[in-house]
Amino acid sequence: MKYRSSYERSAYLYDLFDKKPNIGFFLRCASGIKEILDIGAGTGRIALPLAEKGCRVFCVEPSPAMRREFRKKLRKQKDIADRIILNAGEARSFRFDRTFGFALMSGVFDHFLDDGYRLAALRNISRHLEPGGRFIFDLAGARPKVHQNSVAGERRSVKRSIRRFVSTQSYGKDRYRVTILYEVHDSGKMRKRVEEMGLVGFVSQRGIRIMLHEAGFQIVHEYGGYDSSDYAEGGNVLIIEALKKPDLREAH
Repeated sequence: MKYRSSYERSAYLYDLFDKKPNIGFFLRCASGIKEILDIGAGTGRIALPLAEKGCRVFCVEPSPAMRREFRKKLRKQKDIADRIILNAGEARSFRFDRTFGFALMSGVFDHFLDDGYRLAALRNISRHLEPGGRFIFDLAGARPKVHQNSVAGERRSVKRSIRRFVSTQSYGKDRYRVTILYEVHDSGKMRKRVEEMGLVGFVSQRGIRIMLHEAGFQIVHEYGGYDSSDYAEGGNVLIIEALKKPDLREAH
């Protein structure tokens, strides 16, 4: 089953509500790195700060709407535009005619809906890394909680408020349907409702360890938060740091 995006109608609202404290984490991880591969770069939340630090960032993003938002930002930050390469493509099939020493992927893995896609994506990322290259990515550490219309944030200005609601339903084994609803109010009156629906998948810690091994990676650390704390079983987020293992066939 292919990657399922749920941002086409609401990409312009994405940055208002994605406030995960992950930017500083990835900046620390990439300290001293000159070139980086960012898979599922979204609106450039992580790639642009990396470019501001002097990195050249090769970005892959499958969603046309997210790429449009990314390019809008680039037009306002022309001083770093030459350090950003933004391509369309999915994790399992993107192509650059080169390899990298560092790759990151944030907020993406949960959208891969089966082990076939997950493994294909990990193998493709491995192909784009040098032996010993580092790969850091995050995923859900626990199954999503099934709930209806939970308030998931509100952003206010003088006259406008935007509220976000999230519903999660089971959609078969290890898959969940997530519905995101935005309500836009002007001067106290609702002017617009924007609804997105997408699927996410869940894979166990053991399952991801097996797939990383099959894709040619060695796990070096598992974090439980963007403060670099260690992962504890059942934690909401699992952040994995892995290295691409040397190809012993090439060594001989």
